[in-house]
Amino acid sequence: MNWSATNWKRSAWPCRQSAVNPVGKGPEPFRPPRTEEEDIQMRFKYGMPPAVNCTFKEKNILVRNYQKLHVIGLLWGLILSLALFAGWRTLWDNSVIFGTFDQPPEIFIPLLISIIFLHEIVHVMTHPKFGLSSQSIIGILPKSFMAYSAYLGEQSRNRIIVSALAPFVALTIIPFLLSSLFSRETAPYLAGLSILNGMGSAGDLIILHRILRHTPGNAIFHGEYYGFR
Repeated sequence: MNWSATNWKRSAWPCRQSAVNPVGKGPEPFRPPRTEEEDIQMRFKYGMPPAVNCTFKEKNILVRNYQKLHVIGLLWGLILSLALFAGWRTLWDNSVIFGTFDQPPEIFIPLLISIIFLHEIVHVMTHPKFGLSSQSIIGILPKSFMAYSAYLGEQSRNRIIVSALAPFVALTIIPFLLSSLFSRETAPYLAGLSILNGMGSAGDLIILHRILRHTPGNAIFHGEYYGFR
């Protein structure tokens, strides 16, 4: 699932300063704060994404109850996975489609975890600077062990739409469209990727529907909020 959050900028340091060493060994050498250009690594977090300090003059919350969203997303994910199975059935027989699902747990579980994190990485790649910033986060929620991605900066409505849709297109639709170009040995993995990712994309598609229906075209998104400057 894709989360967004606010950008914080380090203030410029006006002059050289010294800090008192708490150990009592004299002043510490001056260390200027890292600039945004120097801080280009995506972060990983175990826990909720950081809270945002939204300063929009007019702000609204896009999703007020994420637990309800997760339940609805699970139901729609099951429906979507059945629809995807029907689509794959027009291209391949059941032995191919279920090839990934028939794998033993020691193979299937790592594949499933890989798909989950690949889904979040695709989200992050749609962030500013392709996610190569400390403002981009991939995390795991402690209670549900659900993976998420977040951006600690403001984003336009168009970028949020692309970010919400990107994993479904890249990991579900494209493998389905290109599967006929691959061998029968490779097709089961493409089918598994497409169906499992499609099921996991249901929450993103619900959020996308809310964005398209309830937010104006010039809205700016900042964490759970959207609004205007």
